[in-house]
Amino acid sequence: MFQARATERGIPWTIVNPATVIGDSATGETDQLVGLASTIEQLWNGTASALPSDEGVFVPVLTVDYLAAFMAAAAVGPAAAGQSSWVLDDASPHLADMLTLVARHLGAKVPRLRLPVSLIRRPYPAARGHRASDTRARAGHSGKRAAGRYRA
Repeated sequence: MFQARATERGIPWTIVNPATVIGDSATGETDQLVGLASTIEQLWNGTASALPSDEGVFVPVLTVDYLAAFMAAAAVGPAAAGQSSWVLDDASPHLADMLTLVARHLGAKVPRLRLPVSLIRRPYPAARGHRASDTRARAGHSGKRAAGRYRA
């Protein structure tokens, strides 16, 4: 509806659908206190008893500075007008692998127990009910991706 009305009125529009946005690419600093951050805090504190391990579940992440640069380029790029873009990184590891890497980087204990996301009470909004192939298929049909387009 938004796109149709904006187009009718001659108003240029661009829609950006970002993946899970995490901290700065140089420092990793973030103010995020929910989702992945709370899980990482549990790993750090040693209170995570299991990792989500559904086959193919991944949470595509990108840094806030990359997203900001993408949005700034899309705002002035004539090719972006009238387009909807999914901004994600296909190289994002599966969720359990990503959390294992983070725990090892922090020097924290990596839980051995692996459970399906549906059995873990912590919500993973980007992962719940979606397989990586589903998410990537939607991104491929929804417009341009960040890779190779509007790079800052």
